[in-house]
Amino acid sequence: MGFMVFIRRIRKKQYLSHRVEELYHQVCDILEENALSKGDNGESWVVATRLRDHLLLPKERKDPLLWKKVEELVQEDSRVDRYPKLVKGEQKVVWEWQVEGSLTSSRVKKKSQSGKSKSPRERDANSLHHELRSEPRVLLL
Repeated sequence: MGFMVFIRRIRKKQYLSHRVEELYHQVCDILEENALSKGDNGESWVVATRLRDHLLLPKERKDPLLWKKVEELVQEDSRVDRYPKLVKGEQKVVWEWQVEGSLTSSRVKKKSQSGKSKSPRERDANSLHHELRSEPRVLLL
């Protein structure tokens, strides 16, 4: 019985680690896309809680550790600025992708995965890209 509990804990940690990495990449993709298109409000930032609510499944929202780990990865990423901002009269934490000089692995990753089918979560993340985008993307060389 103890062995089964041990195995279950290991699997839960593996799942958590994998899911955190997956969410982090989705956050980076959304922030990058939003920065390139300047979002629906002409701004390149995104409210962190909106991303959280969009990306996490309802049952995952009950586990604050999952999003906390994603926030830690974002905070360590030099390509993302994190700062407080007054949005619609409320103080919110916003994340902003730093476009200048960024060569992202997400673009390379997308090219390598172009042959793979997308999961429902990836399709949802792509729909947020389109919601946040107000104008066609311009390729900057």
